Amino acid sequence: MAAGVSLNKTKLNSFKEYINKIYDSKITQIKNFYTSIISLTSVNKELIKSINLLGPFGNKNPIPIFLIKDVKFIKKKLIKNIYISCYVKKDSKITKSISFNSLSSNISYEILNSNNNFDILAKIKSNIWNNKSSIELEIIDLIKK
Repeated sequence: MAAGVSLNKTKLNSFKEYINKIYDSKITQIKNFYTSIISLTSVNKELIKSINLLGPFGNKNPIPIFLIKDVKFIKKKLIKNIYISCYVKKDSKITKSISFNSLSSNISYEILNSNNNFDILAKIKSNIWNNKSSIELEIIDLIKK
């Protein structure tokens, strides 16, 4: 969220400490939080339509995060040295995926370098590019098996 404020430069560090202290006391993130466990085969356009009925998404109504178990990353590639595009595979089902995690993160390292299977936490989205719509997973986190 955005806010405007005026203050003396000498009070900037005190203000930062105050804001960070309030934020830290309010944040209640749970590691590996997800809405539901789903199979990769259930990721389809009907599911996206159902998810979109829950919107609009924002600060008080975050987009659902799903746990998808035992997947492998294939066709991995680095895009503009900023993020990773890949496919997630389970049995014969393959779904396009993207990771916006920092390239120096463990998540990015595992996606690019590991051939292991993982459980993933992901948002399920519709990606529209050149007037074509496709299903895409946004990888939020990995859980090593």
